[in-house]
Amino acid sequence: MNTIILTEEKAKKNFYPTPADVAGVMLKGINLKRVHTVLEPSAGKGDLIYALTKASKGINDKLVVDAVELDPNLRTILTDRFGGAYESKLFRESEELRRKSFKDTLSEEEVVRQSELRRETELLRTINEFYVVHDDFLTFDTRKRYDLILMNPPFDDADSHLLKAISLLAPGGQLCCLLNAETLLNPYTNRRKELQKKLTQLSAEVSRLGDCFSASERATDVDVAMVRIVKPTATYRSRIWDELEAAAKAAYTEQETQDVTVTDFIESRIACFNLECDAVLALLREYRGMQPYIMRGSGAYATPIIELQVGGRDAEPDRVLRLIRAKYWNELLRNEQFMSRMTSEIRSDYCSKIDKLANYDFSAYNIQRIMLEIQGQLITGAKDSILKLFETLSAKHAWYPECDNNIHYYDGWATNKAHAVNKKVIVPCYGIIGNNSYDKNRFYGYKAHEFLSDLEKALDYLTASPGDETNWLSRAMDAAERTGNCKNIDLRYFKVTFYKKGTCHITFHNQEIVDRLNIFCAREKNWLPPSYGRKKYCDMTEEEQAVVDGLNGDGTQGSGSKSYEKVLADPNLYLSNMEQISGSGPLLIAG
Repeated sequence: MNTIILTEEKAKKNFYPTPADVAGVMLKGINLKRVHTVLEPSAGKGDLIYALTKASKGINDKLVVDAVELDPNLRTILTDRFGGAYESKLFRESEELRRKSFKDTLSEEEVVRQSELRRETELLRTINEFYVVHDDFLTFDTRKRYDLILMNPPFDDADSHLLKAISLLAPGGQLCCLLNAETLLNPYTNRRKELQKKLTQLSAEVSRLGDCFSASERATDVDVAMVRIVKPTATYRSRIWDELEAAAKAAYTEQETQDVTVTDFIESRIACFNLECDAVLALLREYRGMQPYIMRGSGAYATPIIELQVGGRDAEPDRVLRLIRAKYWNELLRNEQFMSRMTSEIRSDYCSKIDKLANYDFSAYNIQRIMLEIQGQLITGAKDSILKLFETLSAKHAWYPECDNNIHYYDGWATNKAHAVNKKVIVPCYGIIGNNSYDKNRFYGYKAHEFLSDLEKALDYLTASPGDETNWLSRAMDAAERTGNCKNIDLRYFKVTFYKKGTCHITFHNQEIVDRLNIFCAREKNWLPPSYGRKKYCDMTEEEQAVVDGLNGDGTQGSGSKSYEKVLADPNLYLSNMEQISGSGPLLIAG
């Protein structure tokens, strides 16, 4: 953990890891029994978070820690250290020593190491959940509020960071911050004056720690002050109750609210998310303010007549916000505009992550992160999808009697097991046409859509197409289901006919797309000579010509030369590579 490479100039300038003894002083005054959610807004490599694990051992093992860090290398270190990877590494080392102890006597050093591993693992397990939620704290926008904020912000901008942190502190929450004492001693800017005013309002406790960083990992002689804040618990009042009470005395006129309209798809969804969060939080505040007036019984056993719950549990703000986040992530990941270029496998993978994504705000920053991650998966998955399509139309169903004519075999480069897909293929597909007494001959359009969707997406990758922007496949399957006509259904790349015996006949519209598929897959499988697409037919060796005749012709000498000329004449069309495929357009087009 000692070798740190900082990539951001701002991060380099302000990277002063918190010394362990100073972190211990910060945590001494914290009531950890009352803490559930924690924020470290300038997390660095996690020294304060690690100190928190030591202080929490045996007191609280349910901590949910959010970290913000500007430098991407440090963000990676944080994720590895507290997100599970480091604990897994410790576990593997511990297991190796444990297995060794069954066979041999451990050395003194190994016994000590085994004890260290056990202690380190126990410390890490005090953190129940850990997330790196943003990069620049001053642009961090969330409705979440924290029970504890521990911070060692940049010394030259501590006033801005501390003011921001105070705004994110939950009612009754605790905050401990290190900062340059000069920030408080010399309030010459409006921001410092605002900070002094806020600290006075909150009855903050300020201690001078002097040059406590002078012997630290990155030394500085800055005169350091420590600020402690315990935010007062909120007193909720019900606007509804107040308005009803006032209505008995005077007329009440309700003000109309103004709708917010946003045209951009992503911005509009974020705006709706924020509006919904604000509305729900307002409802919770109203409910808490109303509670004293709607109690059944009295004293310690009093219960509210109306209970506000989520999933059978009290509707706490963090729990409700998590459900709203899940709702919007789910909506986004199932939105056709966002997911249209995904195969069903990738889509299913991301939809299974909704529960984890619910821990992240539905923000532009996090949406962009997910988009980039998916884009990377699409790039790496494009080739696999095309090869999978090739196998589906060829070798995968070669055993099926009707599929004999799907492919033709030829002698490839250094192999005699090469094959190519023909223009017309037959593949098994059961259950698309009903064969039971209750659904006999019924055509199931949604099943056909599932079967054909990934085939079309693979061809979209191959041809660098933006995808089925007009929902052609969905409309065609819906029409076939309504009319019962499941023969010669015209789609973008081919016509399909489904038979109730469980087969699908696919006829490609033109030979060009078939040739592109065959050439791409043959190149990926190294069935073609390196000279394919580079040399003219007449300049090839006899062995190279034989491969061309097998793929582009009928196998007889010279039969592939004419078709091969088309490949040479338009290499951009026929010789697709991964760069062309991965550049097939943005994942999301704003509407």
